[in-house]
Amino acid sequence: MNIVPCVAVWIGMAGPPVGRVPSLLKQDVVVSGCVDDHLADRNSKGYVAVEGRTYVHVPGIPFPVTCQDMTRWSDVLMLSVDQRNSADRFFEEYRAAERRCHEAHVQPLWNRVAELFETGGRSMTTSFARGMIDVFEQDRPKAVQRIAAVEAEFFNRLGSILSDEQLVRLEHVRAERSRQHQAMVAGRLPGVNVDLFAFVGEWAIQRGEWPLSNPAGFWEAISEYDRRALPLLQARTKALIENMGQGALIQAETSTPGARWNPERGVQLKALHNRLIDVERRLHDLNVLMFARMLDAVTVGAKSSLRDAFERNVYPNIFPDPTDIGDALRLIKEGVATDDRTQRDIVRLVEDADARRVAICEMMKDRYVEWRDDNGRQWPARPEKRAEFLQQMKSFHNLRLNLMRQTIRAISDALGEEIPERVAKRLSAIASRAESHLFEPDHRSPERR
Repeated sequence: MNIVPCVAVWIGMAGPPVGRVPSLLKQDVVVSGCVDDHLADRNSKGYVAVEGRTYVHVPGIPFPVTCQDMTRWSDVLMLSVDQRNSADRFFEEYRAAERRCHEAHVQPLWNRVAELFETGGRSMTTSFARGMIDVFEQDRPKAVQRIAAVEAEFFNRLGSILSDEQLVRLEHVRAERSRQHQAMVAGRLPGVNVDLFAFVGEWAIQRGEWPLSNPAGFWEAISEYDRRALPLLQARTKALIENMGQGALIQAETSTPGARWNPERGVQLKALHNRLIDVERRLHDLNVLMFARMLDAVTVGAKSSLRDAFERNVYPNIFPDPTDIGDALRLIKEGVATDDRTQRDIVRLVEDADARRVAICEMMKDRYVEWRDDNGRQWPARPEKRAEFLQQMKSFHNLRLNLMRQTIRAISDALGEEIPERVAKRLSAIASRAESHLFEPDHRSPERR
C-alpha cells in the first residue's frame, strides 16, 4: 500500500513544533535580545526558541517583525533621523506587545500541537489528525487575528509620522509583511519562499544604494508583485493546511489496523498534494517573471550583481558557476600587452563562449525546475527518475567544463608568451576551482525569505 506522506510536507520540511516533546527535537536554538540571530538560517530549522517563546515554520503563523526588517524598511521609507528615533520607539513597544500576544495566544497553540505529537503523532492516529485539523483550521486563525491586531497598531503609529510620499512606500512594506504571514516552510520548487521586495531591499542595503535607472518602472513592478504574490501565497497556505489536516486524516484512516485501502482515498490524497505543487509552480513562475521586470529597472552596472545574487539564492546547485571566466575577461579588457586586433579577437571569443555558457545554465535551471515539479508529484517515488535527472544535470555541467577548457586554451594560444602573469594566474585559478568543484545537482536552496 502506497500512501502519500502529506503530513510529512510539514514535518519533513519544517520539523516538529517545540513543546514538551524533547525526543522529537535535536537541538534548541535559544537566542537573546532582538530576534535576528536566527535570520541567516531562518528557513533551514523547523523551529526557533526566542527568549523562552517558540516560533515554528508553519503556514500562517509568522515570526515577529525583526530588527533586520526594520533596518530594511527604514531604508525603503527613507526615514529622517527624528523619524527613525520615533520608529525605534514604536518598534520596542510593538515587541513588548507581541511577546504578550505570543504568550497568551500562540504558545498555548504550540503546546497543544506538542501534546498531539506526544499522544498520537508517531503512529498517525485519527485522533491526532482530527486534533491537527482543529488546531490549524480553528485555533490558528484566532491567534493570527491577535497577531495582526498588534501589527496593525504598530503600522498605524508608524504611518502617523510619515509624509504622503513615504505613506505610499509604507503600503509596499505592509504588503511584504502580509506575505510574511503566509507559508514559511521550505518549498518543493526553487524560489517560492523568496520575497522579491525584501530580497532586493537587502541587496540594496549591502550596496549602500538603490541603483535604479527607471525608478517608476521598478515601483510599478513592485506594485504588481504586491497584487499578484499574496493570493498565491494564501493559496499555498491553504493547500499546506489541507495536507496537514485532511491529508493526515486520510492517512490515519487507511493506516488503522484492519482497515482496507480505498483507492478513492488515495486519489484524494494525491490531489491534495498536487494542489500544493500547482500553486508552488505558479509562485516560482511569478517570481522569475517579476524579478526580470525589476532587473530591467536597475542600472547597467548593477544588473550582474543583482542577477548573480538572485541565482545563487534560488539555484545554489547551479550557481555560482565555477566555469565562469568573467574575471579573466575583465583583466584582458583592462589591457593586454598585444596589438589591439588580438585583444578584440580574444574579447569576442570569450564573449561568444560566455553566451553559450549562459545558455547551458538556463537549460540547467529549466531542467531543475521541471525535476522538482515532476518529483513532487511522484508517489511513490521513482529512484530511476532521480538517477536520470542527476545524469542529465551532470552532463550539462560537463558541457560547461569542456567549454571553459576550450576557451582557456584558445586564450592561451592567442596570447602565447605575451600573456600577462595576472591573467595567466587568474585563468589557472578558475580552471583549478572548476575542475575540483563538487557538483551537487539536487542540493536544496536556502531560500531566505
